[in-house]
Amino acid sequence: MTLLTSLTDYKIQPTLNMLSEEFAAVYSPGKNVCIDESMIPFQGRDIFRQYTRVKRHKLGITVYKLCCAGGYTGKFIVYARQQRDRTCPSSQQAVLVLVSPYLNEGRTVPADNFYTILRLLNC
Repeated sequence: MTLLTSLTDYKIQPTLNMLSEEFAAVYSPGKNVCIDESMIPFQGRDIFRQYTRVKRHKLGITVYKLCCAGGYTGKFIVYARQQRDRTCPSSQQAVLVLVSPYLNEGRTVPADNFYTILRLLNC
């Protein structure tokens, strides 16, 4: 899996980085934060569009977000595509990337088994 935060060859990358940094700078999340997956409806041509038949919007761009209890998006990353040699699923890798700035600050991150691995518990 590749998260768009690590890719530099996309034209939209600087804009996404700026938005994510500004979201994080404007608001500091409280004690309780969560990771959410959203599908942005999109039917145009791009290389990271995804089809999910169980979602309401079946075709679009998947975004993983760090949200506070009030629903504010503090930070986000865009799912780009699968990699063959990945060590963990994309959802768990997204948790590692999004939560890393807030480790050891006493925050609570509720998660189900879709987002949880033992490596996260050791952080």
